[in-house]
Amino acid sequence: MKKAIVKALLKALLGIGPLRRRLVFAFRHEHFDWLDVRLPVDDTHKAVLASLEATESFSEIFVRQAYAPVLQKTGLPTRFLDLGCHYGLFSLYLATQADGADLQGLLVDGDARVRDGVEKLLTINPGLDGCRFVHGVVGQGSGDTTFYLRPGMGSSSENPNDNQGVASTTRIISEAEMLELLPPPYDLVKVDIEGGEGDFLAHYPRVLSQAKHLLIEWHSWNAAGLSQDALCETVARCGLTRTRCLEQRDDIPMPSGPASCAVYLFSRE
Repeated sequence: MKKAIVKALLKALLGIGPLRRRLVFAFRHEHFDWLDVRLPVDDTHKAVLASLEATESFSEIFVRQAYAPVLQKTGLPTRFLDLGCHYGLFSLYLATQADGADLQGLLVDGDARVRDGVEKLLTINPGLDGCRFVHGVVGQGSGDTTFYLRPGMGSSSENPNDNQGVASTTRIISEAEMLELLPPPYDLVKVDIEGGEGDFLAHYPRVLSQAKHLLIEWHSWNAAGLSQDALCETVARCGLTRTRCLEQRDDIPMPSGPASCAVYLFSRE
């Protein structure tokens, strides 16, 4: 009887247009994680889509197969760092390619909003028991630092005066701590930290020296002012050779005008 009354009441409330639209908005933009969306990507693995932003990453990785050309060159990286991991879907993609092999990975991101989704993804999927998530950022030294939260996949430690970032506090994962959390060597180090790539190259030389392959995204607004050529020259001095440019964009909208980014794969021959 009580169930019937509650059901009738909910049905009546949802019949009110403005209230229904507000509830839909709240679920989509404020409480998407309540839906506990788990999307199968093969017979044994599921993507945890904890927010609408996670669907963008899912589309990039599983629909457009953005990392398939990387694995064609590197083979399967079973020991890796993912710096700027977002919702951890790159690790899930590796697990779907691993044919049962256990992966060992360290996933790092400064956005606290992704923590629950990443940790759930690592828990429910086979082959990811050796992976862990750490909330923090790449930077100089140690201690707390400011991290700017933005929509989509644009959150970062950098603030390119776009007035869209909401300041939050996170901590710097130092090179020493990173090496302790997952000791080298690394089959792959993936760096996608929205303008912080200069900090990685400047302050994590031992990590870089232990990488067989480096997948790094360059952003024209990076705080270090690195040009594409300067980035490539810096990496080359560490013994890594550029093998391909996977993507080049020159139409990213920014308040100061169109900006650029590029994704490079480097390998140690």
